[in-house]
Amino acid sequence: MNEFEMYEFDRVGYLVIPQMLTAGEVKSLAGAVDELEEHALENLSKPPYKVSPWGWGGQYHQDPERGYHAAGQKAPGKTLIIEDFWNATPAFDFLINHEKTMGYITPIIQERPTINNSEIRIRYTQNATGAHMGGPIGHKYRYAFTKGRPD
Repeated sequence: MNEFEMYEFDRVGYLVIPQMLTAGEVKSLAGAVDELEEHALENLSKPPYKVSPWGWGGQYHQDPERGYHAAGQKAPGKTLIIEDFWNATPAFDFLINHEKTMGYITPIIQERPTINNSEIRIRYTQNATGAHMGGPIGHKYRYAFTKGRPD
């Protein structure tokens, strides 16, 4: 990550990095997401279930074979959320410790990088959403700069 990219990340909270992944990697991931979306939609109404810990009262399909949790529906204005997708297919494995990605993560993260949450969020037609998380952001989800380093 160069100084300009660090500045832009600090300023807007994200970076657009052209060609971070090869065309082959993008194609592989797109296929894996499409297949996982189809699998999740076929199994949403099947047990076992996991109740959401986030207080929205919903429940997730807990897929015992592939290790993901999914909730939502495919319909206009709706969203399908697939959490903990890393173990659902080996197609995602190359993203862990990905050399180009780590070149951007290590200047930002103060400690050893870990995956705290993983989510594929598929928004269907007519799903309009405002700012990420819809308003004031709590400490857990904000980006800050402390003593010259990101916090």
